[in-house]
Amino acid sequence: MNYVCETGNPLKTLTSGLAGSCTIRSLVGSVPVTDRTLDRGTEAFVYIVHDVNTMGTISARVPDELEDELETYLEDENIDRSTAVRKLLSERLEEWRHERALEQLADGTITFSRAAEVAELSVWDFAQLASERDVTWVADDHVDDDLEAL
Repeated sequence: MNYVCETGNPLKTLTSGLAGSCTIRSLVGSVPVTDRTLDRGTEAFVYIVHDVNTMGTISARVPDELEDELETYLEDENIDRSTAVRKLLSERLEEWRHERALEQLADGTITFSRAAEVAELSVWDFAQLASERDVTWVADDHVDDDLEAL
């Protein structure tokens, strides 16, 4: 995913500079220009551009109820179907990675730092997640042994 900033007529300028393998997915918004090389008052447009060649294709059959709910989501979020499916899939996979890492940590099959890697979080963010989910990564018997040793 690339963020592209163009000035002037946003769509014309952007599409004229793109290779045929790119598609414009969404307009992020316009921002005031602070660059000294541009005229004061010029408006810049920021787009998210995806290189189509770096994306695979997934096809799935879903129940009518799920498709109806997806259509409602598309309307509420004002996004196209592909973007919505990518967003929802990405969010759910992120949740799955977090859950998987927390389960493995609680089971004692991986270390704390490895669990943070599995979750694709920094150790600080993972520590906060573990705390929020009330997951402990130190066994009680180890704490008792350490306390007795003191």
